[in-house]
Parts: sequence; C-alpha cells; structure tokens
Amino acid sequence: MDTLADRAARRTYERLVRELKRGRASQHLTQQDLADALDVPRPYVVSLESNRPVHQIDRLIKALHLLGLELVVVPSDHPIARAQRADDAAAPARVDRRR
Repeated sequence: MDTLADRAARRTYERLVRELKRGRASQHLTQQDLADALDVPRPYVVSLESNRPVHQIDRLIKALHLLGLELVVVPSDHPIARAQRADDAAAPARVDRRR
C-alpha cells in the first residue's frame, strides 16, 4: 500500500538525491571523487544517486514524516546550519550508563 507517509518519504528522498548531485557538481567532483572521499566503491555513490531509496534512510525519512517532521538540506554556511552546529556543540556529552 502506498500511504501518504510513503509518498512524502519518496519526495524527500528525491530532494536529497537532487541536492547530493547538485552539491557534487557544484564542487566539480565526479562520482569517483566522492567515492574516494567517502572511502567506498563508486557503485555505492551511483546507488545513492539513483533515486532508489536506501533501506535505512528510507525508513528514517518515513519515520520523520509520520512524526510531522521534515528533513531539510541547507548549505553548511547557512544561518540554520550554523545555529544547529552551535546547538550541537553546546549539548552536554552523553554518558554511557551501561557500564
């Protein structure tokens, strides 16, 4: 069954792929360049850019949509990205309580 959450997740994934391709092209990187930087084989990058959802990220995106959340990609120098990094840096270190 193709639910509203499924369709929303697919659109989000398509936007992520489009931004990945756009970002790679804007930096004049080939798929092989990106694969080398990620230390993965080129077919992995080809798969990422294929619009075929990767199982785990597809579930993550669907879960976000089910919770009424939206994943947004912005340039790293965008004020939202800078604010998020500042929030992350200010967050207290997590303590592993399983010890």
